[in-house]
Amino acid sequence: NSVYSYTGADIIVCTDYAYLTANYLLPGETGLWTVIEGAGTIVNPTNNYTQVTDLSYQENIFRWTITNGYCSSSSEIMVFNNYPDSIFLPDAGEDQVICYDYTILEANELLPGWEGYWSVAGGMAIIVSPTNTTTEVYNLSPGVNLFMWTILLPGFCSYYDYVMITNNSFNANAGPDQTLPQNDTDTYFEALLPPNSAGQWSIFAGSGNIEDLNSPISYVDNMPTGENIFTWTVINSSGCSDSDDVSIFVCDIYINAGPDQYICTDSVLLINQENAQWSLLSGCGTFVVNTTNNTTTVYDLCEGENEFLFTITENGCTAYDTMSIFNNSFEINAGFDETVSTETYQLNAEDPFPGTGIWSVLSGLGIFDNIAIFNTNVCGYIEGDNTYVWTVIRNGCTDYDEVTITYDPVSIDNLNNQNFNVYPNPTNGLITILSSTDLSGAIFEFTDISGQKVPYSFINETTNAFSIDLSNLAKGMYFLKIRIKGQTKMLRLVKK
Repeated sequence: NSVYSYTGADIIVCTDYAYLTANYLLPGETGLWTVIEGAGTIVNPTNNYTQVTDLSYQENIFRWTITNGYCSSSSEIMVFNNYPDSIFLPDAGEDQVICYDYTILEANELLPGWEGYWSVAGGMAIIVSPTNTTTEVYNLSPGVNLFMWTILLPGFCSYYDYVMITNNSFNANAGPDQTLPQNDTDTYFEALLPPNSAGQWSIFAGSGNIEDLNSPISYVDNMPTGENIFTWTVINSSGCSDSDDVSIFVCDIYINAGPDQYICTDSVLLINQENAQWSLLSGCGTFVVNTTNNTTTVYDLCEGENEFLFTITENGCTAYDTMSIFNNSFEINAGFDETVSTETYQLNAEDPFPGTGIWSVLSGLGIFDNIAIFNTNVCGYIEGDNTYVWTVIRNGCTDYDEVTITYDPVSIDNLNNQNFNVYPNPTNGLITILSSTDLSGAIFEFTDISGQKVPYSFINETTNAFSIDLSNLAKGMYFLKIRIKGQTKMLRLVKK
């Protein structure tokens, strides 16, 4: 009737329950599980395989006894329970709803020999001291952030708990800073207002009239010169608030390019000052800046109006002014020098319109029919050179030119009485002209039948013979006018 009891090896569990396993009962045998040390509720105490619950922390010893009549045998097994009492289970702390992106996590204390650590289970954050029960976390992501507190017990058992941190913080946005154009004192805010939120403007520095204190895009005016700072405070539906500032700079730069100028040259000295620059709007002008004496000179002005822009930039502000420079300078022409044999000669200067002109004698003699007419007649000159000055005043500017009339009463015979030999005429290209008189100093004018001047070139020119190349001209009739000492000869040439 001998019996044998066997419970196997001791076991370690991480819960407050375990399963006990002993050898099977033979016919005629009975078995019984009993608690020897620790605690536990045996579900089926007479069954070799049973669950035991409500284990006490750490060591619990159970005995399996087999009986057959008067014979019995016992064996014991230890169940080491690493599942702590509920007061020692991990507690990550109360869930939090906050209005900022940082907070303190506080878990329950660890027993000696235990280890613990924090980790991010949802969202984002930086944990300052992950292995401390109490630690700061920051840079929380907006909305829900989930943290897990895990404890490690001897025997490789681990337990964890979660804490949820809801970050309802946000960043208020008052919009971009503004620098208003010169002399502007009003604008619109460009702030943002999140959904289900309320905002309000206030003045931090400077002043201004805010049309709607609760509008993110309110109109604001009557701001003084300089920087004006406004604060935009927003409260969201969770009761969280944040503020942001916006700077609005009102510009007031004194700028004066100076009065328009009327000059008689093609250059002028302009005013200048620090942070200023000249540029061309219309007309002509080349700028030269002298940094030593802080001046700007503009050259190569066109005749008439030239408009310039004067720009000053200070503290992000820009101001403009314009100035026109009227270049009234001009060049007058008194006509061609001539040699005459007659006692009266009609001058042929440039018409002074819209100005006025006057003739005067520079050398020699001369009597003008009307000194104010550009093509007046002159007489009473002396034999030889007589130089006359044509002076014109136009738009406040003056210019003059000289013309010399050489009186030669014994000049050559009339050109019309001279012999000219022209050949070949008509011509395919080159034509030669021979004269019986000296043509030194003669003035030649070559025109087509409409009176338009056409270009020409002399070939093999001498004092009384010259050739003209007509090869580049179209077919037709042309005229060569020869003027010398107040006399004129007209020759007809034909290009075939």
